[in-house]
Amino acid sequence: QEQGPPPPPGSVPRTSQVPIVGATTTSTMAAAERERLAAELKDAAERESRLHAAEDKATELRARLAAFNAALQEVTVFKSRTDVAALQAQDQAIRLEEELAATKAKYNTTHTAAAAQGKTAARLREHLGGLVAQKAEASGQLLQLEAEVAAANAVTPADVMRMEGEVAALRQQVANLESQRDAKTGALA
Repeated sequence: QEQGPPPPPGSVPRTSQVPIVGATTTSTMAAAERERLAAELKDAAERESRLHAAEDKATELRARLAAFNAALQEVTVFKSRTDVAALQAQDQAIRLEEELAATKAKYNTTHTAAAAQGKTAARLREHLGGLVAQKAEASGQLLQLEAEVAAANAVTPADVMRMEGEVAALRQQVANLESQRDAKTGALA
């Protein structure tokens, strides 16, 4: 009896279920019946071989389908996680853009206020400098006037008479010296 083709690699080896007709039974048959029986046995073995191949193919396809479904499940889960992560990143980006806009607005407001305060401070410093100069000038004038008042208060009528006497004496000495000079220069001439 002939066996079918060898099973494909990875398939489970099977024993043939085709009935085995013993030699004692075939010896009682006519040659035409033996040939017909042999043809039927060969056809049954080929059909069994095709059945086993189809079953092996079905097993292989079920395994591939299961692997594909598992991979598809993993991809679907990954895709869902990626969608969630993308939504979270998008939300975070929107929040950060809003925070950035608010921070820029706050910066611009603060910068404008600081610039205005800087101008005001500069004007005040300039005015203060002018006031300091005026104070120094007024203090100088006050000291001068106080000195003049003190000097005026220190002079008495006796001091004025004494000074007048000294001035008169000095004028007399000048006049005497001028007379002596004129006399000497007149004699030489």
